[in-house]
Amino acid sequence: MAAAALGYRRLTMDKRQIVMKTMVVAILMLEVARMTWALSIGHFELKRMLPLHLCGLMIFVEIYAVFGNNRIMKDLAYCTGLPGALMALITPEPSGYPFLSFQYLQSICIHALIALVPFLWVYADGYRPSIRSLPKCFLWLCSFTLFNAVINPLLGSNYMFICEAPGQTPIELFDNWVGHPWYVGLLLLTVLLVWTLLILPWERRIGAYFRRSADRSLQG
Repeated sequence: MAAAALGYRRLTMDKRQIVMKTMVVAILMLEVARMTWALSIGHFELKRMLPLHLCGLMIFVEIYAVFGNNRIMKDLAYCTGLPGALMALITPEPSGYPFLSFQYLQSICIHALIALVPFLWVYADGYRPSIRSLPKCFLWLCSFTLFNAVINPLLGSNYMFICEAPGQTPIELFDNWVGHPWYVGLLLLTVLLVWTLLILPWERRIGAYFRRSADRSLQG
């Protein structure tokens, strides 16, 4: 990601816009390709294949952020899409498909791009998230959660993992600790903590040191 940021920094503003738009369109196309592939082999199911997990929702958040230049969506993508996609890369949910299958490769590519877009905003484009955006971002996240709370019983799904904690993931640890459905509340509190840690370094006095360190590491 640091190498991508270095290359991105060398581009003109117009070329950066082209790169950003190309990446978010590629993210959408990767999701369409996954659905098409699942349909072609008879594996498409509404309860599993809709883009209603957090990273699936980030597809549309990042498209809106890039094409609409919307600050709240940028902050939401940075606070949610970046850590969420990185976590999905580090501790992927078992998909049932073999290693190096289309599903596996698509998941790696789409999560990498979802994480890369906000990373470039902040560490290469000079964009600075604001802690004042946290309440609105949290309302958006709660809205996504409530929407899925309605959809899940209708489809028999587990979008955003609010019905059942997925095995072999950090969410399972919360479920083992406090049980269902209380782990959902614990997840939301954890999200707020992570968001604060992600945004706090960019606030003026506290962020001065971290900004200089990030700039030095990219330049070096």
